Amino acid sequence: MGKTEKSAAKKSGKKAIRRLLMLAGASILSCLCYFGALSVFGPEAQFVPVIVFLLLSCGLAVFYFIYNRGLVVAGATPDMLPDTMSYEEKTAAIEAAVERKKKTAWIAAAVFALILPVLLDAFYLFVLEDALPEGFLSWLK
Repeated sequence: MGKTEKSAAKKSGKKAIRRLLMLAGASILSCLCYFGALSVFGPEAQFVPVIVFLLLSCGLAVFYFIYNRGLVVAGATPDMLPDTMSYEEKTAAIEAAVERKKKTAWIAAAVFALILPVLLDAFYLFVLEDALPEGFLSWLK
């Protein structure tokens, strides 16, 4: 491996770590907002944060797939595209799909960050609440 390949690999690793830290930060912030909202609304209206978070995540997911045109061209090679297109049109379509996917990477992270607290809450309600000993449950509340 040459110097340029090592520096490119190092940059790629740093970029991946930065993305992972941003995803973790967004997930933590989302969990704090969700569980804070649950405690504010009280037991009578705890469904409100659940509905809001699910609607936001579903809306963002739908936008992501519409903007990326269903991810149809993602990962395609020029020979996979229709023969009615010229080679230049095929490469332009592939490059445009890659660019759209890069532009919307934050949306995928936001969908994950919004759905995570709802999944954690459901896991607690349906699995852990019955499996954990009584003393441990009083510590969680």
